[in-house]
Amino acid sequence: LELDLSLQPSLSQPVYQLLLEHEKDPKKARKLERIVKTISAPHKASTVEKLFFTNLLELLRAFPTSRPPLGQLIDALPRLRPRFYSISSTPSTSPKAIDLTVAVAVSQNNAVSNGTPGSPPTSPGNSPPGFSSSSANNGSVRGICSHYLARLRPDHSLVRFSIQRSEFRLPKNVNAPILMVGPGSGIAPLISFAKELDHRLSTSGSPNPSPNTSPLPSPLCKPLSPPMLIRNNSPGPGSSSPPGSPSTFFGRDSLQAKSPGLQKKKKDIAKSLPNVLPAPLTLSTGSALANSSGMEISDGRWCRLYHGSRNEKDILYKTALRQWETKGVFSSVHIAQSRGSVPTFVQTLLADDGSEIWRTMQDPEFHFYLCGDGRMANDVLMTLMSIAAKHGGLEYHEIVEFFQKLKKEKRYQTDVWGLTLDFEESAPILRNGKSRRKTSSRKPSLPRKKSLDDKAAPTTAGGFKPTDVKGLVVHLLIKVAEEDRESFILAFQSFDIDAAEFFEALKAESTDQTTGNLSLTFCNILKTWVSHFGTYYSQNDKIFWRTITNTVSEGKGGNLNPIKLMLIQKKAPLCSLLRRVAQMDEQPSAPPNNIFTPQLFDKASPQEIADILTVTMARLFSNLEPFEMYDGAWQGKEKTKKAPHLFALSLLFNHISFLCSVEILFAPNEKERESAYVKVAELALCLKTLNNFEGMAAVVSVFSNASIMRLKDLTASIAQKYPRSSKIIQKLEDIMCPIRNYQTYNNLIASHTLNPRPPPFIPWLGPKLRELRFLIDGNSKLHSDETINLPFLMQMGNSIQELLKYKIYCNDFKIDIKHINTWVIDFIEDVHYYSPHAIEDELYEQSLAVSG
Repeated sequence: LELDLSLQPSLSQPVYQLLLEHEKDPKKARKLERIVKTISAPHKASTVEKLFFTNLLELLRAFPTSRPPLGQLIDALPRLRPRFYSISSTPSTSPKAIDLTVAVAVSQNNAVSNGTPGSPPTSPGNSPPGFSSSSANNGSVRGICSHYLARLRPDHSLVRFSIQRSEFRLPKNVNAPILMVGPGSGIAPLISFAKELDHRLSTSGSPNPSPNTSPLPSPLCKPLSPPMLIRNNSPGPGSSSPPGSPSTFFGRDSLQAKSPGLQKKKKDIAKSLPNVLPAPLTLSTGSALANSSGMEISDGRWCRLYHGSRNEKDILYKTALRQWETKGVFSSVHIAQSRGSVPTFVQTLLADDGSEIWRTMQDPEFHFYLCGDGRMANDVLMTLMSIAAKHGGLEYHEIVEFFQKLKKEKRYQTDVWGLTLDFEESAPILRNGKSRRKTSSRKPSLPRKKSLDDKAAPTTAGGFKPTDVKGLVVHLLIKVAEEDRESFILAFQSFDIDAAEFFEALKAESTDQTTGNLSLTFCNILKTWVSHFGTYYSQNDKIFWRTITNTVSEGKGGNLNPIKLMLIQKKAPLCSLLRRVAQMDEQPSAPPNNIFTPQLFDKASPQEIADILTVTMARLFSNLEPFEMYDGAWQGKEKTKKAPHLFALSLLFNHISFLCSVEILFAPNEKERESAYVKVAELALCLKTLNNFEGMAAVVSVFSNASIMRLKDLTASIAQKYPRSSKIIQKLEDIMCPIRNYQTYNNLIASHTLNPRPPPFIPWLGPKLRELRFLIDGNSKLHSDETINLPFLMQMGNSIQELLKYKIYCNDFKIDIKHINTWVIDFIEDVHYYSPHAIEDELYEQSLAVSG
């Protein structure tokens, strides 16, 4: 039986499900149920690999009370799959030997290394062959086939394999310009090419072709040949191989693998098979050859290799590469080091040599070979397309046609594993020379607004521009979204594109021209976006939510109904916010936590925004308790529990100030920046009219923010064009002036107590909290022996009572939030997650950019 006992997440769900069905312990059954649910989510596969079990033995020991029948367990286990490796040798020089270049796969497993319950103890007796007991079970997960090959013993090991023919072929003309790219173990077939080119160059004067240079040099290349064996004749680790002998590289170790004599009969091979063999190895031949005899060699041959490694020590075939460069097999060898003193990648080196590469690509005999993982291949492809655009001046459709022609003529060949893009999908997506690197898992910070409408860009026959999202990305992302919505989110984040423009293009592509209904695909993508990005605070989201709201309100088709419901649940657009405020008494446990968002600022008037802010802040203030202000409870580590309402008001103050600053600084042009500035001033005045002095102070603090004060030209323009707004700001700043202990503000609120106005009344908490802090600090210094200070307690109580006497004006609202504490904790977590201190540097940089 060829059973895979490694429990790979993508294949092991039936095993976990089977143990769940036979688990008698309820507690362990719940754990298995969580594992099954997690494995079922494709986007969590990488997490699963780090959390759960690395082999069947660990799993069975962790759940000893689950005892499924052996037959069912065998049926549930996945079968070993073939592993594909490219050959690194050529029949021209090694007709009876095959070289492989294999990366020995090792990754860390947190569950094992952290002591997962049920992990077997490590002992010398249970270490796998070829490994010491210290590394047998130390939390590392080893690749099955690569480690099997790495620990083969000389003269005693047999490997079962088959040969698969490949279209990865060298050109017939030895002088044809060749560009090769192969980072890491992707260099495998390129080494085969180098050996073959070396052989051709040294024997080019021969009048007859070599007998081993045909496309089918031996039965090894027959796709229907029976399983063959490779007998390992390596002299062993640490010993030197004979000169010219082929080697398989495993990092710094080497293994020589040779096939047995081809004259062996099938029955003799069958007798030598061990009882249990690993999965069949499918070897992709990278050295299908062509007749090159009698060919004249040009002194100006252009054959360039780009290889990548982590550092100097990890360069594969380092000596051989330099020898081939000296002999002229390669005109030049370029090696990128991703973890060197200056990190570089192969696509970086290609871009640096873009001009010369583009000139060479014009040769009618130019050939390109690429081998490696799909992510790197996509980056290299987009780099080559960028070279064509930059140095060749090609438009979008011309770039696609150029590379399609290369591929059709078999002059663009790849040996790639993983997901790859075609030419139409990957065209110059990268803008401004940026490369798609690994996306961060944290929430995205504020993006700079980048419009894709380049009026100077020439349009193509299809109406698309070289930088137009419609022609470059829409088709790709639709296709990804249809397969896996989570992958769509990751792809969208990787491609640094504008959300609003993308969805406008998607809407146009997805609308039925006859009925006007939006397609199911569009609705599914929209639902995914709303679910994932519904609460992000950024400039792109403000523009995007305007598109979303309009699409949902104007769109036709029943498929939009679930999205409308989701928008309400996400509290994102203005209509949802207003509806949630109106229904707060009906659903007291779920009031709107995103009460002040970019889309609200964009669509609502200053008075509407002030109304929503005041309603929410009044609820918080009306539930404020004296103990939240006593002894600095709002400042300690447990402030979310001891002073939840006060802490929430403090966070909301910072959030309002931050978002107003964002609206001014990130406006797309000077006119809209002035408009945002005036709107913020009007908002502050509306909040004062509503007696919401806490909200007013939050908004007015924007104008004393360093990033806004730096905009001298904007301030002068406002004073000239909008004198009323300038006077409003000056008047409100006078109210907040700290001179004589905030005398202006104190006189204002004192007049309110003599002449009550309609509720609510929300005082500015800042001065009172400063006073309380002063009392607390003074008491702690005077009474370090923890004795009771009655005068201090009286002062503290009077100060708190003076602040809380205004609660009555907020209590006049007919509001009774039953689960206020639960909601406030959620509100704190939500607002705190998007708190401004995380991106103050970006505000500062934007301020410098705006002020010039």
